[in-house]
Amino acid sequence: MSYLILFCYYETQMCCMCPMFGGPLKRTSDSRWAHILCTLMVPGATFKDAINKDPINVLTIVADSINKKCCFCSQDGGACLKCNQCNNVFHPSCGLATGATFSIPVYTSEELQVQYFLNKT
Repeated sequence: MSYLILFCYYETQMCCMCPMFGGPLKRTSDSRWAHILCTLMVPGATFKDAINKDPINVLTIVADSINKKCCFCSQDGGACLKCNQCNNVFHPSCGLATGATFSIPVYTSEELQVQYFLNKT
């Protein structure tokens, strides 16, 4: 089964889960915008319609992820992930931009388990 994910590419809209403007964004259930990457990585963020991947439900984001200070951009809005090695927290897009590794192990449980590692150079 294949499906098409429709999204908007807006330079002037900001993701409600990170401080970055533009990129592939979709509407959220509360009329904001969110990156597809952020939705896939932030615990609790889901697509209300799993088939059409629309809209993004941000009301179910795990509370422990919200309003943490990102170790890369130093902003404390949106939703952050916690590194599995050093316990630093960061926005998914900030981690991607600075070289964090996102490891998705073999799917063996009902809930997707994603590990995040900051590259130490």
